[in-house]
Amino acid sequence: MTLVLWRALSTVKGILCGKAKSSSPVQQQQERQSEGSTPSNGDPAEQHQIAFAIASLERRYDAGETQRSEHDRETLKWGRRAARASIFYTGFTALLLAAGIYSAFQAWRAVAAANRAADAAAAQAGVAEDTEKRQLRAYVVASAVGSLENFSLNAALHTTVTLENIGQTPAYSGKWNSGLGILPYPESERPPLPECQSIVGTETGFISFFGRKITPDKTATWQLTQEYIDHINAGDRAIYFVGRFCYEDIFAEQHYTDFCFVWNSNGRGGMGDPNYCEKGNYGDRAPSHAGLSHP
Repeated sequence: MTLVLWRALSTVKGILCGKAKSSSPVQQQQERQSEGSTPSNGDPAEQHQIAFAIASLERRYDAGETQRSEHDRETLKWGRRAARASIFYTGFTALLLAAGIYSAFQAWRAVAAANRAADAAAAQAGVAEDTEKRQLRAYVVASAVGSLENFSLNAALHTTVTLENIGQTPAYSGKWNSGLGILPYPESERPPLPECQSIVGTETGFISFFGRKITPDKTATWQLTQEYIDHINAGDRAIYFVGRFCYEDIFAEQHYTDFCFVWNSNGRGGMGDPNYCEKGNYGDRAPSHAGLSHP
């Protein structure tokens, strides 16, 4: 636009300068004198040229304004298109991001569900395996105790215990630790027993496996004194037979059964029938009825 104005002004200047050059010095002097007196309307041709120049200037200005307006409209149009494209691209990108997040969330849920299903299946398999083992494994209980022998002065007490396998499969590698002793009656504490790791390390044991029953015997390593007999007859002491039997099942898992029997005085200088102790008769995961009935 500045270039158009400059060209128009140059045209007007050229016309004026041409007029100045065409006048003689005398005419120029007269013109300068007449400028201060009476106004003149000027030469019609000159006025026509000036009007033509001004009209040409206006036309060029209008053309420049039209061109500038058209350029501005085109710029605005493409700016709006670019803005709409940017908004569309931003929305499309946000949609892709949301779809990606949703897909990742669904994948995480699927993985979590699969993990839960796998854990449940593993737990169910573990329960089934444990149930199978419980149904098939050996269960050894102390089902009976023999009569107490040698209850006399300076004698060593002797008795037996019946260990019965009430499970579906044999018991293997059975070993025990037991003892006959005189303790306060009624009992206040469970008699202490060693762990199976210590028991199986000893040389004393039974046959490698047995089917239903085995009846080992036990003889005291000490002898009855009169003092012991007097306490038993007085009722403040009793004879206890305690033990722990350790064994393995067909799955090579180790188990144990504890037993405790007691004899107290019959009030006539002799011994009464044996009974299970209030404490000390149970095993690991053994059925609730095992070893709890009267021998």
